[in-house]
This record gives sequence, structure tokens and C-alpha cells, in this order.
Amino acid sequence: TIIRVFGASGAGKSAIAKAVAELLGARRAVRVPGDAILVPADGPLDAYWQRPLSCDWPLLTDVLALPDGTVTGVPEFDFERCACVSTTGGREVIMRPVRVVDTLLPYPEADLRVHVSAPDDLRRERITARDVVWGSRVIDRWEHLEQTQRVDPSAGVFATNA
Repeated sequence: TIIRVFGASGAGKSAIAKAVAELLGARRAVRVPGDAILVPADGPLDAYWQRPLSCDWPLLTDVLALPDGTVTGVPEFDFERCACVSTTGGREVIMRPVRVVDTLLPYPEADLRVHVSAPDDLRRERITARDVVWGSRVIDRWEHLEQTQRVDPSAGVFATNA
């Protein structure tokens, strides 16, 4: 079973995914962080930031297809260079029957999709606080993140007015 928790940056997706996996128990569920499942830049970063983010669904499908009990590392992504560092080797997870995945866009093959939203001011506050902890500058890309959330659903990704 795949539970997909999705929504805008700073909406609280990871917190909810962690809570769901914890409530279901470590023998039954695993949280698979999906932030690193982005399609990397294939050219200059200026061009990359001009189009909505998208997810590498084949990569996520490969991770989620691993048998129960498999110990793996989730993909690693360099958010400053917008490059995939490795397809495994990130945070270690043990695959369980219920896989709770959180990322910006909804995984098309999910059995259950949970859309998380929050007011813009709260999201900005959370992203700014996270930037301090991570040493990142995600808040500088606010408009790009918002553009990703407004993508036309006919293009195969989620659109929201939240």
C-alpha cells in the first residue's frame, strides 16, 4: 500500500507522513522521504528555475517496488546544484507493507493521496526556519515553488489554488 502525502513546501507534509508511519508502527509502515525524487536540471540552472519542478516517477517506482524488509537508502539530491547525487545512499529505510511518501506532487500510483495545505505566511515561516537548520536558501525560490503548485493537471501533475 502506498500513501502519498503531498502539497506545497512548508505545508507540513513530512510531519504528517512521519506521524502516519509512526501510528501504523515500524513493522507495518515506513516513511519514504520524497524530496530527493526531483527531476534534476538538464542544463543551466537559470532555465531550470523557469519551469515547474517535476518528480522522477520511475526512480520513485523503483524504490517503492523493493520487497518488504529490504534495507535501502533513499535517493540523494543536491538542492543547490539541482542534481541527483545518487539513486540510493541517502537516509536509510526498511521497506514495509505500507509506504508513506511525502513530496510536492502526488505520486500517480498511490493507493491513497492526502493533500496537505497551510496558509502562505505559515509556510514562509516554516521554510525560513528550515533554511536556517539546513543551511539552504529555499525561501529565495518561493515563486518557483508556487509555480510548481499551479501546473496544469492535464500535464500529468497536480494543480491547486491553495
